[in-house]
Amino acid sequence: MYCHKKFYTILEKLSIPNGIDWYSNKMYFIDTPTEKINIYDQISVKQTGYIDVSSHMGIPDGMCIANNLAFVAMWDGSQVIVIDLRMNDIIDKIDIPTARPTSVCINNDGLYVTTAYLEPEEYSGFVLRINHKTNYTSITYPFSLV
Repeated sequence: MYCHKKFYTILEKLSIPNGIDWYSNKMYFIDTPTEKINIYDQISVKQTGYIDVSSHMGIPDGMCIANNLAFVAMWDGSQVIVIDLRMNDIIDKIDIPTARPTSVCINNDGLYVTTAYLEPEEYSGFVLRINHKTNYTSITYPFSLV
C-alpha cells in the first residue's frame, strides 16, 4: 500500500496474488494456487475466513464485487463463478467461450471479462461484455454475449 510516499506491506509470502476487492468492511483477496478467496478484516488485515473454490473447474484469477456478489474469473475453467458474500456461498456460474478468463469488472451495462490469448480459441485475448440484470435482492440469468 502506498501512503505518504512510503510503501506498507500488508500481506507477504504470496505466490500468485490476483483478485482483490472490498465489501462490508472486509477485504477479499485471491492468491491463485491456494484456490481460496481469503477474507480479511479491513482495519487489522487479520484473516477472518476464506471461501474454498477448489471444487469448481479452473483456478481463481481476477475478481470484482457488486451488489453483495463476488464475480471470480476461473483461469483454465471457462467460467466466472458468482458468490453471494452474505452467505459466502457459490450460487452460480457464467460460462465463458474460452478457457482462460483472467479478470472481471462490472458496470451499469454489463459484466466485462478479460481473457488470455490461447491459440486457436476464438475469444481468447479479448475483452468481452456480457449483458446482465442484477439488483440487490435477485439475479436474473442467463447472461448473453454481445
